[in-house]
Amino acid sequence: LTQLAEKLRDEVARLPNISLVTLFGARKEEVSIELSEQAMRRYGLSFDEVARVIRANSLNLSSGQVRTATGDIQLRARNLADTEQDFSSIIIRQSGDGGVVRLSDVARVIDGYEDEEILATLNGEPAILVQVQTTDTMDIVAASRSMNKWLEEARKDLPEGVKLTLWWDSADLYNNRMDTITSAAMSGLALVFLVLILTLRPKVALWVTAGIGVAFIGTLSALPVYDISLNVLSTFAFLLVLGIVVDDAIVVGESIHHYGSEHGGGPEAAIEGTKAVAKPVIFAVLTTIVAFMPWMFLSGDDVQVTRMLSIVITAALVISLVEAFLILPAHLRNVKPRHNLHGFARFQQKIAHGLVKFAHTRYRGWLQKAIDLRGITIAIFISLFIVSVGVFTTGWVKFSFNPEIESDQVIINVTMPSGSPYSRALEILDQLQRAEKQLEHEVNAQAESGKGQLIENWYTRSRRDSVIAIVKLAPPEVRELSAKQTAQRLSELV
Repeated sequence: LTQLAEKLRDEVARLPNISLVTLFGARKEEVSIELSEQAMRRYGLSFDEVARVIRANSLNLSSGQVRTATGDIQLRARNLADTEQDFSSIIIRQSGDGGVVRLSDVARVIDGYEDEEILATLNGEPAILVQVQTTDTMDIVAASRSMNKWLEEARKDLPEGVKLTLWWDSADLYNNRMDTITSAAMSGLALVFLVLILTLRPKVALWVTAGIGVAFIGTLSALPVYDISLNVLSTFAFLLVLGIVVDDAIVVGESIHHYGSEHGGGPEAAIEGTKAVAKPVIFAVLTTIVAFMPWMFLSGDDVQVTRMLSIVITAALVISLVEAFLILPAHLRNVKPRHNLHGFARFQQKIAHGLVKFAHTRYRGWLQKAIDLRGITIAIFISLFIVSVGVFTTGWVKFSFNPEIESDQVIINVTMPSGSPYSRALEILDQLQRAEKQLEHEVNAQAESGKGQLIENWYTRSRRDSVIAIVKLAPPEVRELSAKQTAQRLSELV
């Protein structure tokens, strides 16, 4: 099984977009050389002489690495004896008349594996994990595509009784989150356009909505300059800044619409409308940039996260200002007053006038009272601030910078006391496997169909000093228990 895994590992390492592949749960190869004292005495050889010759003929030196578009490739200078035949043919001594003493003449060479007890299983069957590891420049989606295509072909040529199972694909997590963010962004743009078209002219609504998209496209084009990829963190930064980018375009667009309707439109109205809101919009964006700027100068392990968030947010806000003050006014320079409206335009104007009437009658009255009774207003806000601080300090509202995210795996790690026999590790392994079967039985009994969904795969590996079990759970939306509940129940059963 190890030899087959090594062959498959070499095939995977040659695939496009993949450069680093390792084996997990396999015993390391080992060549044992048992020297014959009688044979060495017959040829007049010493142990040090034989060892020195073997060492000189089995060389493996690192020669650096080459950086490629798909990852780093390690370079090694190899004059490495690898098999029993390679070692047996090593020349230990050569005489002047052509006589040759080879290693096979003075020793027995055994090509096997290291003397270590290990048992690795997947769903109860012997298994070895072939791990494709990520590098700094790896395209995980392209690597996943190459791997899945290779799996389809490799399964056709496997020996009887051997199966290839895909344990984990990080590209699925990336694709799922990107799909969620993309659908949310498109839905958000559609809702923004719907609200705008009910209160502003269709032309204004269209260009404001398009301006929001242009601001994000411009930010995406700037990310490679700062060596930032489109990943889960960078898309999260887009979500953080979405509200401010939307506000910039809406405020400028509405101001130009107002000036165009009141003063006859034209380039002058677009310029005046933009200038009327320039100060508040610019200072609102600058204060946000200043708030996130210190994140770029943090140190420690979190700097990779904070730097990425700061750069994406800053770039999005700067580009949104450029779009709102230099591009959007040019598109709206021909907004002019409308007369004799019919159909949807008349309906839209009624909604717009209704909002303006509400602002002048209801909202203005409330605002005037808040200003007249400024002492009471300040006291109310201070009281609310004290209450908000209190709910955090008393623990009513929990705070966590890194919130708990539902996992797809449960890992059980058992460390054995030093000197424990391997039979004890096998007993613990059997106990873990029985707990897993009992949990599956409980889930199936509770499911209405009699077949619950909880565990997709179950990997175990036992050594003399440790036992590890990795439980691959079904997706959160279909499984019967959460990862935390699964871990707690397994702990009880074990």
